[in-house]
Order: sequence, then C-alpha cells, then structure tokens
Amino acid sequence: MLACILVIALAVSLREGRTGDDEDRGYRDQDGDHVYYDQSIIEKKEFSKVHPKEGARTFRRLFKKK
Repeated sequence: MLACILVIALAVSLREGRTGDDEDRGYRDQDGDHVYYDQSIIEKKEFSKVHPKEGARTFRRLFKKK
C-alpha cells in the first residue's frame, strides 16, 4: 500500500515538473531570456546593440551629466 502511494506521488511530481516548463515558454523572448527574471541581461543586450563601442555599466556613464 505504501509503495502504491509513493508511486502515485512520484508520478504526480514528475508530471507537474513538465508542465512548469511549458507555462514558462510564454515569458521567454527570442534569445531565450526570461522577460521577468532576466531584465538586466535584456537591458544590457539592447544597450550593446544601440551602443556597440561603449560598456553597459561604467562609472563614467553613471556620473556623466547629460
């Protein structure tokens, strides 16, 4: 009886693990970055596309007045 319960619990946990990846696909961009968790990475990539010769995070840019 205990073995049967463990098998059912294992099957349910494995099934939930697979569906979590499917639900997460809607939150990924074309580069594979998660739009919520990887916002900083996405911003750095966009900045690098616009300004290819500059560093994304520098002290000079931080304190430079516009």
